[in-house]
Amino acid sequence: MIADLGEAHTSSCYSTYLPPGALGKGFGEASNLHIAHDEMKAHLEDVVKHIHGLVDEFGTKTRKTHGAYQDQDAAVKASMAGGE
Repeated sequence: MIADLGEAHTSSCYSTYLPPGALGKGFGEASNLHIAHDEMKAHLEDVVKHIHGLVDEFGTKTRKTHGAYQDQDAAVKASMAGGE
């Protein structure tokens, strides 16, 4: 999943470029479409960046929680071994 997010980030930043005039020239709709494309491109980049941050935060919290459970498990095993 992380690799897919990296690919989505790269694609949203670099594979969606639309040069001015690509949709035609000399009529208002072409300019409006280009502006709308640039706005949507920026929005998608922000969404992908936000999702990447959430996944990274989730991974960090998961690792910390897993470590705490391992520490507790080790403490319980040690206390039980000492009680024998």
